[in-house]
Amino acid sequence: MAGVPQIDFKYFSIKEMKNSWDGGKILINEEYQRSEIWKSYQKKGLIDSIMKGFSMGVLVIWENRENKFEVLDGQQRIKTITRFLSDEFKNNENKKFSELTITERSEVEAYRIYYLKLKSDLREEEISDVFTRLQEGTPLNIAEKVNAFRGKFRESFIKAFFKNKIFFEKLKNYRFRARFLAAQFLILELVTDFEKKIFPNMLYIDFKEINEKYKKEMPARKITRYNNYVNFLGTFLQHEIQAISYRDWIALYLLASYLNKKQAKRSGIGVHFREFALKFMKNLTSFSIYDTLPPRGMNQKLFRKYMTYKEFGRKANQSDSIEKRFNIILSEYKRIFPQIRYKDKIRLFNEEQKIRIYFRQKCLCYFCKKPLDFSGAQCHHKDEHAKGGPTKIKYGRMVHITCHSKFHKKRK
Repeated sequence: MAGVPQIDFKYFSIKEMKNSWDGGKILINEEYQRSEIWKSYQKKGLIDSIMKGFSMGVLVIWENRENKFEVLDGQQRIKTITRFLSDEFKNNENKKFSELTITERSEVEAYRIYYLKLKSDLREEEISDVFTRLQEGTPLNIAEKVNAFRGKFRESFIKAFFKNKIFFEKLKNYRFRARFLAAQFLILELVTDFEKKIFPNMLYIDFKEINEKYKKEMPARKITRYNNYVNFLGTFLQHEIQAISYRDWIALYLLASYLNKKQAKRSGIGVHFREFALKFMKNLTSFSIYDTLPPRGMNQKLFRKYMTYKEFGRKANQSDSIEKRFNIILSEYKRIFPQIRYKDKIRLFNEEQKIRIYFRQKCLCYFCKKPLDFSGAQCHHKDEHAKGGPTKIKYGRMVHITCHSKFHKKRK
């Protein structure tokens, strides 16, 4: 049956396993495996079980195309055993491996570790899926699961993680969580539609669906915007990166995305964004979610707004919460900078508007004042749309195509 791996049930002794580990025959794929998470008592408990001859469970190993053993389930056990044999910690009797008797060391080295070996033509994305299904005991969190994806979606956010060093360099000590933030930013850019008020959920199933949808190809324009906005955040908030929580970065990314798409005047946007972000975070961190009274200098209405933002942060992976927090942060931006203009939601004049403007001008071109054939005319914004000019009849001008072209060439 296609896609079903060949499975062998085998074993090796601890000594053989250690030699294979030291020789690079057994490896941990750190691209999707978590780092060591076992506590000291868990490590000592495993060594105690081995010394008493108890079962340590079965490992699951994939023999990859280089004939090396990639551990899909059991890395914590393997690392614990190799660390103990290297005298890196003591057992429950406060002894290192080298301090055991010759008989005890021989018994430990002879202990059999049983494993299921998968050998097939499975693709790497299928192997990573097997990996996520095998986790027991301490389950993978969503960040670790998303990091185990394969395909263009993962390639894009991993590339962004390494490319946008201004932003992610500050979070390098939190590798999985930082990469997950890169994935969250990417799903925001792929799914969010400000006009239709569509925002993504960020549960594991949602990331998996996006990964499947974009497994082979990513929309180039959105990837370019995504990288630009991450770079924008890193440039204007580089000193504050570690002080801002991951959930607040979601709202800030959406705000950066919205402003870059919708703000009419682009010059100075970064300076305004930084000034706002610092004021917003100062207000947000000036009280806790358990406070009932606003801090000094904040009125009750503003206090309730920030408190609502905090409360919705408790379910920050749900679309309604993401939308609510974005609306609050955007309303605050507009409150602090009321003078800033935004592009009209409607970019082009419709047919009815064009007809009314055409006859209002007595069928003459607005620029050259010569007769104008309606079928070959264009509708010009009196105030440039990109700078906030509204798409309304009183701001529209019907013109010859050539006159329109000459006008814009002069303005360049």
